[in-house]
Amino acid sequence: FAGTVLWTAVVLALGTTSPLVALTWSLVPVLTIAGWALLRPERHAVDLAGMHLGLGLLGAIAVATDLELLAAGHEPARMALALPVLVLAAVGVGLVARVRAASRLDGKLDDDSTLGLLGMVISGLVGLLALLAVAVAAAAVGATALGQVGYTLAIAAVALALLVAGLRLRQSTWRHLALAALGCAAIKVVIFDLATAAVVWRALSFVGLGLILIAGALAYSRAKLQASTGAGEVAR
Repeated sequence: FAGTVLWTAVVLALGTTSPLVALTWSLVPVLTIAGWALLRPERHAVDLAGMHLGLGLLGAIAVATDLELLAAGHEPARMALALPVLVLAAVGVGLVARVRAASRLDGKLDDDSTLGLLGMVISGLVGLLALLAVAVAAAAVGATALGQVGYTLAIAAVALALLVAGLRLRQSTWRHLALAALGCAAIKVVIFDLATAAVVWRALSFVGLGLILIAGALAYSRAKLQASTGAGEVAR
């Protein structure tokens, strides 16, 4: 962990011409630790990898802020950040799969702290990817209001996916985070979208959020049914 921080500090101190280049270089130790954890999925290794992925997420957020990648009127090469973020998210998903499959991680994995950390980091990475995609679409059509509505729906969609994953994998941390994100999306609709968007965008925002909530309710009921069925089979 100290080595990762030191490497990142050295990369940033060298003064690379682009924050994106600096981020890419600083992810070298992050991916090294994550690769080691994938090969040796012991609890301390996976926890360390999760913390490093979190550092990568913070670095990506810093780059997106520095380059104004989510600003509606700014049009740099926005999706250049998508590749390192996508790699980090894929590694995180791989770690979750390895944790669940590894026989060396003994014990019940319900509400597991290791999976809880990984889920939070992965949801942050996927959320950043979704926001970047919305920013690209809004810039392409020149619609700032579309971007704001898209941000709301992207947050709600990622939260829904995390909620379903939390139900299926029995991780309460994921579910609580997802419900908090859905609440933030609803608050954004009421406080910001309704106050600034035109009538058509308000309607689209409500319709989109409503569809996501309906899908969430259906997914919730299905996941609960599968969970109860699985618990009954285990009891037998």
